[in-house]
Amino acid sequence: MPNFQLFKLKSIFTLLLLTFSYFHTSAQYNETIRTARPGKSVGPFTTGKSIFQIQSGLNIFTLDNDEADVSGNVVTQFNSLRYGVSERFEIRSAFSYRNETIDVGDTEFKAAGVNFWNVGVRLNLTNNAGTNKPSIGLQGDVGLKTVSSDYEPEYLSPRLLLILGTRLYKSMGLTANLGTQWSSATGKQSAIYTLNLGFPITNKLRSFIESYGSYQEGDLTARFDTGLGYLINNDFAIDISAGYGDNNSQTDYFMDFGLSYRIRTN
Repeated sequence: MPNFQLFKLKSIFTLLLLTFSYFHTSAQYNETIRTARPGKSVGPFTTGKSIFQIQSGLNIFTLDNDEADVSGNVVTQFNSLRYGVSERFEIRSAFSYRNETIDVGDTEFKAAGVNFWNVGVRLNLTNNAGTNKPSIGLQGDVGLKTVSSDYEPEYLSPRLLLILGTRLYKSMGLTANLGTQWSSATGKQSAIYTLNLGFPITNKLRSFIESYGSYQEGDLTARFDTGLGYLINNDFAIDISAGYGDNNSQTDYFMDFGLSYRIRTN
C-alpha cells in the first residue's frame, strides 16, 4: 500500500508539471487580492509571479449524532501559504492546529495538536477573467504524515482538483471544484465537489452561497455555507462565514473567521 500511495502522488505531480510546460505566461496578478476565503472552493488563478500570500482562519465546529450518542466541539486554526513561481504556476502548503472534545456516551475524548499538513501546486490553464468564458485550473496536493501524535494518519492523502470559474452576470461569479482524494485513515478514494455562487454587495463587500461534499461507495454527503468577505485594501481582506450539514444522522454547524494578505517579494 505505501508503494501505491507513492505512485499516486508521483502521477499527480508529474501530470501537473507536464501540463505546465505547454502553456505561456499571462498576467495573473490582480488589482485586488484573490483568495479562497471565505468558503471551501478554490479559484482557478494563481497569486501571480513573486507574490507571497497568506490565508488564515479560526473555525469553531459543533457536531451531534443522537443515533450514535456522539457529540463534540472542535476548534481549528488553519493557515494556507501560497507563492507564485510564475504567472500561471504556484507552490502552496497548508497546515492546521486543532483542539477538540468528543463525547461518546458517558466517555469523553480529548485531543490537540497539528492535525493536518499538506503541500501542493496550482496551475492556471486558461485565464478568461472579466468574460463569460470559463477560466480553468488544476491543483494537486498531498496530506503528509508529519502531524501531532493524536492525529498521525495511516496513509498519505493525495488530492487532485479540476477548478472552473466563470462570470455569470456583471460581477456575479460561479466557481466549481471537481476532484478526487484518498482518505488518510483508510486509503480509500472518494469523489469531491464544491459549487460556489459569489456576488458583490458593495465595491468592498462580497458574499457567497455554497454547497460542498463527497461521494464514496454509494454514500453522498453534502453541506452548505455562506458568508461575507470585506476588502480592507487591495492586498488585505477579512471574512466571516457559517455552515451546516445533516448527514448519516449527524448534524453539524460551524462558524469561521479569517483574513488574507499578500506581499510582493521582488
